[in-house]
Amino acid sequence: MRKTSIVRTLISLAVLFSGMVWSQEWKQLPMRTKAQKAAGLMGGDGAQQVMDIAYAPSNPKIAYLVADTCQVWKSIDSGFSWKLCNKGFNTEGGFSIVIDPNNEKIVFAAGCIGRGLRHGTENTALSGIYRTTNDGQSWRMVKQVLFLGRNSDGKHQGKYFAFDKSSFDGKRTKIIYAGTYEEGFYKTTDGGDNWTETGGFKGKQIYDVKINPKDKRILYLATSEGLFIYNDINQEKSRIGDNLPSFPRTIAINSVNPEIIYAAAGFQGIYWSQDGGKSFKERNKGLPLSEEKAAMRKEYIYVSLSPVNPDYIYASCGSDSIGTFYSHNGGAEWGVPGLDPELLTIGAERGATRFFAGQIDPHPLDANKALMLANGTAGVMKTDDGGKIWNYSSDGYTGTRTGYKGIAFYNDPQKMMFFVLDHGPYCTVDGGDTFQWVSVPRRSTHSTPAGAVEPAEGKTIAAAVGAWGRGDFRQALIVSEDGGQTWEMKNDVVDLFFFIAFHPQNPNVIYAQGYRSDDKGRT
Repeated sequence: MRKTSIVRTLISLAVLFSGMVWSQEWKQLPMRTKAQKAAGLMGGDGAQQVMDIAYAPSNPKIAYLVADTCQVWKSIDSGFSWKLCNKGFNTEGGFSIVIDPNNEKIVFAAGCIGRGLRHGTENTALSGIYRTTNDGQSWRMVKQVLFLGRNSDGKHQGKYFAFDKSSFDGKRTKIIYAGTYEEGFYKTTDGGDNWTETGGFKGKQIYDVKINPKDKRILYLATSEGLFIYNDINQEKSRIGDNLPSFPRTIAINSVNPEIIYAAAGFQGIYWSQDGGKSFKERNKGLPLSEEKAAMRKEYIYVSLSPVNPDYIYASCGSDSIGTFYSHNGGAEWGVPGLDPELLTIGAERGATRFFAGQIDPHPLDANKALMLANGTAGVMKTDDGGKIWNYSSDGYTGTRTGYKGIAFYNDPQKMMFFVLDHGPYCTVDGGDTFQWVSVPRRSTHSTPAGAVEPAEGKTIAAAVGAWGRGDFRQALIVSEDGGQTWEMKNDVVDLFFFIAFHPQNPNVIYAQGYRSDDKGRT
């Protein structure tokens, strides 16, 4: 009798709950400006360092990007809008991302723990080669190996992976090569299930890997010790390009004539070879050059060619404003691009016209189209005219998702302030529909790792501003008494702040790490 009663109760509860609507998922909330909303966009701050971007060669409607601290994102509209796809991608970010040239569902990424950690100090357990075989729905590490930036300074170069397209078995490309940070050059013959070290490159930092488009046995590797050619049949390597003025950061091979090879040679600009890399000469007409110790350095790190028309070339610097250039005649002359005026309106609210140009991935079918990493507050840009004009292409990408360190709530439930690493506070007054960046004093950076708002009137704001290290790079407290319009920096209150809060019953009292103020932060 008792069992019958329990069963009836459970059935009744099941019927009751079956009629309820439950929210099953968290929704992505890009930081959208009012201008972006007016343009009908999802928005997105474009923050953090996007390290690599790639079209799917077999279906360029699909594109992926990987960032240093906010993992992997996917686009299904040729790189205009983006959505996070990080299930199983258990590392903080990545350096390089590539898509199987024959199967858009298969993607490989070089996962890393941050982008500027020093060799020997990082936790490498989650650093390695990650793979998805189901359109980015889930990821799995297939090879644990260390990936870091050049000299551990966070400067990523090109593609760490190369595919032998002829090894496609109808489901996946089976032969893939991967360069690593000092752990050697790897090869898989089963589509990424198993990897073996080959070629004797251990100890060399590999920055870029390219395969000869006419002879899949031949590969070119840009390394810390120069440019190498590698024959996978006899597993022999030899150094080439000895007259390059500096080690190659990235290389690009002409798809029609693979004897033509371009190299990004840092402060010396772009160089090219017409004899398969045996010798190089400069190709810099129209490119601004600078000394290595110049204030606004122009270190040419990225070079890429259109696979459709290899006379369409892109080159970009790792720093500087609008540090990307284009050529439509094989590098004989270079042009300086412009920005679409619309970018000034719908781009990120802070610094949309200044960004750090990064990797450029040309469209696999259209020589006039390309995607570019535009780090700073732009994220991703695109061109439809071969690099002459670049447009906003970051809709939905929110790099600050990894930098939210605190949320302050006002008595008005529609108003909140988010305190963000690297970029400072953002405020919403409409429940998260739109956001506005709040300008704060700079202490080596605008980074605000902690903060709080007096909730009743919302006039008094206390926050920490500064970098993440110790010593001179600790944060200082800043206080505003007019809702964030003006600030006073408390240089005598310096620490590594993780916690700031107003007393819930006495708004005059503020707690900040090991400090306390009884007069709303004045002293």
